[in-house]
Amino acid sequence: MKKLSTNEDKVILVCGDFNVNLNETLDSHQKRLKTDFLKLIKQFNLECTVKEDTRVTERTSTLIDNILIDVNRVKAKTEVFETGVSVHKAQEIVFKEFYIKTKKNNIPLTATNLQKEKYRNF
Repeated sequence: MKKLSTNEDKVILVCGDFNVNLNETLDSHQKRLKTDFLKLIKQFNLECTVKEDTRVTERTSTLIDNILIDVNRVKAKTEVFETGVSVHKAQEIVFKEFYIKTKKNNIPLTATNLQKEKYRNF
């Protein structure tokens, strides 16, 4: 992961159920887990994009599912929505721009100028 996070021609996206509650209603143990998790992902220049609770039951509401991106190299919008299939809400990320280091410079790739075939495996 460290090798990928320093590679200027790659963009990292990590998503999933991290089982670390990132919302504000935390006890001291959960606060420590949250702090450790945020420190860990920061080492790889990653930040959480989901800001609202993703697992909601009758008794609890937690933010444990997330999408992590390098916000310095990717501009995106994340939404959370109910599917009716699980207590976990779905997350969707829509990319607006990528900043990829080329031999010449950092170029923004937007939805309008991104050539899918050329950048398929970046």
